[in-house]
Amino acid sequence: MTENDKKTLRFNPMKLKLVTFTGAAGLLGLAVSFAIFAFKSHKDKYKKKGLPGCDSVCVNLSAKEILELADEIISNSTRVHDDVALVPLNKLSYENVVLPLAELEARQLPLIQSCVIPKMLSPHDNVRKASAEAELKIDDHLLSCRKREDVYRVIKVYAAKGESISPEAKRYLQCLVRDFEHNGLNLTATKREEVDRLRNEIDELSMRYVQNLNEDSSCLFFTEAELAGLPLEFLQSLDKTQNKEFKLTLESNHVAAILELCKIAKTRKTVAMAYGKRCGDANIPVLQKLVQSRHRLARLLGYAHFADYALDHRMSKTSTRVIRFLEDISSNLTDLASRELSFLKDLKRKEEGELPFGVEDLLFYIKRVEELQFDLDFGDIRQYFPISLVLPGIFKICQDLFGIKIEEVTEIDVWYYDVRAFAVFDSGSGKLLGYFYLDMFSREGKFSQSCVVALQNNALFSNGACQIPVALLIAQLAKDGGEAVPLGFSEVVNLFHEFGHVMEYDSCISRCYESFTLKLISGYRQDITKPLVDEVCKTLKRWRYSFSALKSLQEILYCLFDQKIYSDDDVDFHQLIRSLHPKVMLGLPVVEGTNPASCFTRAVIDSEATCYSRLWSEVYAADIFASQFGDGHPNLYNGLQFRDKVLAPGGGKEAMELLTSFLGREPSTEAYIESRSKYSLRRGTSQWIRYDPRNHHHHHPKKPPLVNLSAQMEVSMSLNALTRLPLKNTGRLEEFGLARHSLFTSRTPCLETAQRRRKALVVEAKGKKGMAARQYQRTPPPMPKIEDDGNPRFVIFIRMANVRLFLSIIISLVTYLKSCCVISVSWNMKQVYLWYPLSIIAGGTTAKIMVAAKDNLLGKYIYKDTIARNIAAVIYRDEKEIQKTAIKQHRVLRTATEFRYGYKLVENGNMRAALSTSDVIELPTQDQLKTVFDKVKDFFGDAKESFGKISSLNPGTDEETEGSPDEKAKVQG
Repeated sequence: MTENDKKTLRFNPMKLKLVTFTGAAGLLGLAVSFAIFAFKSHKDKYKKKGLPGCDSVCVNLSAKEILELADEIISNSTRVHDDVALVPLNKLSYENVVLPLAELEARQLPLIQSCVIPKMLSPHDNVRKASAEAELKIDDHLLSCRKREDVYRVIKVYAAKGESISPEAKRYLQCLVRDFEHNGLNLTATKREEVDRLRNEIDELSMRYVQNLNEDSSCLFFTEAELAGLPLEFLQSLDKTQNKEFKLTLESNHVAAILELCKIAKTRKTVAMAYGKRCGDANIPVLQKLVQSRHRLARLLGYAHFADYALDHRMSKTSTRVIRFLEDISSNLTDLASRELSFLKDLKRKEEGELPFGVEDLLFYIKRVEELQFDLDFGDIRQYFPISLVLPGIFKICQDLFGIKIEEVTEIDVWYYDVRAFAVFDSGSGKLLGYFYLDMFSREGKFSQSCVVALQNNALFSNGACQIPVALLIAQLAKDGGEAVPLGFSEVVNLFHEFGHVMEYDSCISRCYESFTLKLISGYRQDITKPLVDEVCKTLKRWRYSFSALKSLQEILYCLFDQKIYSDDDVDFHQLIRSLHPKVMLGLPVVEGTNPASCFTRAVIDSEATCYSRLWSEVYAADIFASQFGDGHPNLYNGLQFRDKVLAPGGGKEAMELLTSFLGREPSTEAYIESRSKYSLRRGTSQWIRYDPRNHHHHHPKKPPLVNLSAQMEVSMSLNALTRLPLKNTGRLEEFGLARHSLFTSRTPCLETAQRRRKALVVEAKGKKGMAARQYQRTPPPMPKIEDDGNPRFVIFIRMANVRLFLSIIISLVTYLKSCCVISVSWNMKQVYLWYPLSIIAGGTTAKIMVAAKDNLLGKYIYKDTIARNIAAVIYRDEKEIQKTAIKQHRVLRTATEFRYGYKLVENGNMRAALSTSDVIELPTQDQLKTVFDKVKDFFGDAKESFGKISSLNPGTDEETEGSPDEKAKVQG
């Protein structure tokens, strides 16, 4: 060995160490660079960027910016009102009086909402406080604007001129005059002061009534035996005394659990009595004074009583019509409800002996019958409703029904990381119709109920500028450890309801119970290719209508009570409820010792004289659904008719006129009555049966449709009458703003009155989850309609080629730095494929032979990789056209420079399984492909024509290309 060799041996270990150190340092540097890049990308992702074309919708303002914007809104509003007030009375015109105010309201709504919404949704406490402060300032300013005598004088003089203007402009002008006069501007100074005093008194009394209930700390104590039937988890949530008794509060969740689940009749009655007499001594005098104050206010403003004042801007117009409507529904449901009640009484007699049946027993025995008659486990059903299926399903129904296309908008500014935004386009013209945000998950500091809010209304300004609508859906869906929790069925129904408000389509709930819909939106959590079975779908629909007549009568009872106390000056509340209760509830008396008037908050601060409106909406929504969409499937023609005749005109026409135009007749209550009668009980039996309405009419003669009542319809099938701007929760009487956020409203000049009602947003159910689609596998498209001719069918998939390379580098880096090994890298990389379904192709005779041969050993050897090579050859022959089509279908592919393709065989006709993105077989690349392209002619037909026709995987458009009888390619476009 030479001296040089010895030196080499001595230095090699040092060189090896140096190389190792240099390599590790290089990897560490690369990792640091990646971390900096990732941080910068994350920061850039959330850099403020609004919705395209919606600069006034600012969703992520700081506390300082909110207060500054509020001042700017007030300053600009004051300037416009000053300009209108200064117009000489001999030079008044539509352009200098009405138009400036209308355009001001349209322009300032998104700015106002940008200030107010953070109070409901911002994760930052200082922002919520600033938003609340801004809300008070804006609320006071808007109210003062409607009290300006100088502005009212100009508007009143212009209205008296009778100038020829469009019907929509005329309607807006009438609303504008009414708003001012509801504030007493047409009265003398003395009477105007009285109006202001009464309004303040009403606010004070309303808040005192609610505060008394909020401060009520009444509670009851029961032994475990007295709470028999309640689940263990509920009992464990209750406080216990030293005597081991359970402390039960009179909060609604505790009371509902007792009345639904407790097997002990005495306990149920005790709880019902305590709940029904809460704050009786304190609140009955408050309510009496409140009702009288509201009557005095209404008379000052020219109405007979408060109910007529509250209904003046609604379709019902008068209390007389509302009462007639409620009594008509009640009388038509009496026979059905009597048999339902009789069945419940018989069941109680069998289970508890000869004990009287009271109102406190209704919920328990309805629940009991549902357990006996319907084989429904809602805990298991929950597992079939991941949000990753429910939300796209709802989107698809609306897309197919209204001829629209919904696409997610990414890289925009949001107030919380899991908030998503979507754009809505007309599927025919591609025209942008509007946007909506989805804030789906519950979190600390967020508004606690589900609702839809208009952020911006639709308008066309005098300078030609367009303003498109923007809506916001707020839900309360849950996460568990960062993962989306499947929706309970009630949450699914509520999500349909709320999204119906986004689309202004109130029949969404009816559609939710159709088998077609339930199958579309369901899939077992561990295998989304398995939807709810037919029997469960049918049972859910029957369950919806169980005891529906009795439930409707309960609602009618309180609607009548609300209407009667506000339509009569001298009402004894206790006597009224004692007479109404047995009359409406089929002889069942009010619970002994109770007076529901002491704890009926809806009649005080939320729906005073308008409690009936939810039922009103449901009655006419049932007519729309039954007459036009009753087959349970989206009907594009009728959907477009509804969109054009009802939604597009928005608030520009009377709702009755819109509805009659759509139906081609006066609306009717018959569909609602019949829907409640679909499943009922035959007298003397214990079986649920399909109820024949003809038998119902035999026992209870059918009344002719009340043509004069149909004019009462609230526009609550449209958000135009339901949306309330989230201002201070007081009892002010101003009318709802006509919040025209409708995606379909025609852009006529903005003529909406947006007087803000000072009430909180209150919508029924809470939910549990939000749609973290990024956390779920991509939802498979709906099953296409492909003719089965015996030849094999293949689903073709596409993905971006560079995703795996980029992520594999990251995985390798992280794995190396963590443990200096890459044992798990191959498994991780399998998870990063993001496949997108592209097309469905039917093979010819050769393909049929190959598919049949793959199941035996010889065939597998002979035809190894032949199917994949043939499919790949078809694709690469016309790859550019295919890529264009793919990018149209999946906009996320726009950024890709290279693609990979895959396929799945449709086995046993299971198209849903084939469309799922798991177990996709990747096709060889063009470099790997050695087969001559011409040799695939016998495998498929002319693929260029087939792929060129693809537009989307949509069951509504089946396109196919015919080749020879044995050789043809079909494409679902």
